[in-house]
Amino acid sequence: MSTEGRLRYSLPPPDGSKPHIDLRLDPATGKPSQNWLDDFHTVKIEDVRGREDQYTLDNAGFQYYRYPAKHITFLNDEEIKEEYYPESMELIKKLTGATRVVIFNHNVRRRRPARTDDTLKHQHPTGLVHADQTKTYADSLVRKHLSPSDAETVLRGRFQTISFWRPIAYPAIDWPLALCDFRSIDAERDLMAMSLIHPDHHVDESYCVKYNSEHRWIYKSAMEPEDCVILKTFDSIEGASVAPHTAFEDPMTPGDAPYRQSIDLRAILYFGEN
Repeated sequence: MSTEGRLRYSLPPPDGSKPHIDLRLDPATGKPSQNWLDDFHTVKIEDVRGREDQYTLDNAGFQYYRYPAKHITFLNDEEIKEEYYPESMELIKKLTGATRVVIFNHNVRRRRPARTDDTLKHQHPTGLVHADQTKTYADSLVRKHLSPSDAETVLRGRFQTISFWRPIAYPAIDWPLALCDFRSIDAERDLMAMSLIHPDHHVDESYCVKYNSEHRWIYKSAMEPEDCVILKTFDSIEGASVAPHTAFEDPMTPGDAPYRQSIDLRAILYFGEN
């Protein structure tokens, strides 16, 4: 089974400059501004329900799992940190073999078509094909969230950054998550480093993605709150798999499907001695 999605890829800025997105809202539009060009393509997206075990962090850059969370409300940030973080850390260790997991933030996304803003306080599913961290950004996250001595230890060994994603409240039928199999990516050609300019003026670096007809897109239909997926966003081993991803509007979505709600945790994984 498969569906189709109109995915938002990126083209380089016409003036040859580095792509950037300014998350400080443009007063004229009320939205972030960007200097690259959107490049929409309708692609086949394969449903892998029943064949999830064919995809792992090492071969494809993502891995599905079924694990009902004990914390199920996701309404209070402090409760999420106190209750959902610890159980997720233990599961991530089990699935990846990491000796240390440091969760550094989370995003609760609730699609609200009536809202035109998309801010850190009111986040929608992200409808842009992207990969979360370049090496520069991943290294800065390690230095930001670990002590100086721990950071230097981690940076000398193997580490990863990951996103740990699950639907909340309802199955994710509306605007599900699509993942690009790393084995179909030409990383040198397809990934463009992009500056993220935050409201406090600090700058991070992510990847936007050029269209490639060889890309193989997959999703798991109607993921339930008991389902989750780990997607790798950076690996310190050069050439290791990562997972470009995006939310997409599935034309097969029933008209009465509840609007998608989800949570993603972002974490640093270390693969060395404790």
